[in-house]
Amino acid sequence: MSTSFIWVNIVPIGSLISFIIVVVAIISWSRSRPAKPPIRMPWFEPSNEKAAYEELVAKHAGDVEDPTTVKILGGALVRRAMADVKILTQMAQEKNSLHALVKTGAIGEDMWESFQVAEQEMQLELQEVLEEADTFKPGWSKTIFQEAQQILQQQMQKEHEENMKKQQAHMEAMGKAAAAQEEALKEEERQATLKELVENEEREKNNATNGLKQRSSKKK
Repeated sequence: MSTSFIWVNIVPIGSLISFIIVVVAIISWSRSRPAKPPIRMPWFEPSNEKAAYEELVAKHAGDVEDPTTVKILGGALVRRAMADVKILTQMAQEKNSLHALVKTGAIGEDMWESFQVAEQEMQLELQEVLEEADTFKPGWSKTIFQEAQQILQQQMQKEHEENMKKQQAHMEAMGKAAAAQEEALKEEERQATLKELVENEEREKNNATNGLKQRSSKKK
């Protein structure tokens, strides 16, 4: 076997081996790196009411015994609880549908895991609200979410009544506009009929006058 043949065939083989070594090194390095946790999108936006409550607590840290401060902070905590009730209601509505979609493979497990993480976060949030409630009044933790739910229902009822009033006012306005349009059409028809009567009367008068003139001319 000639030296040239050996040299020509060894070079490609050596290049291939070098390439394999590099690939193996890259794979080994990648596996040795700590795995990054998957980035999960939050299931719901951070509660503005929670942030507002925490800001008020920090602002009034020196006068927490003042009745006015207690009233302000208590109201802020109720609003925070109301926001939590809204989120819980939304999650309860979405849970069964989401689970069914995961079972059918319509969506991935990662979305279901994100939902479960959100549930755990909400459990911590609810526990925190309950603990805060008892700092204002012992036993308030047993009723604060019921109060929040009642206030939300009252707000929804009020919004429903206002929407009904707006719809009724809109329908009445449309009815008045339609009645005015109908009256305008009737008036237009009356004017057209009156004009036609006047024109007919004028024609009859002209015809009568012309007839008299013709008879007078014949007598002459």
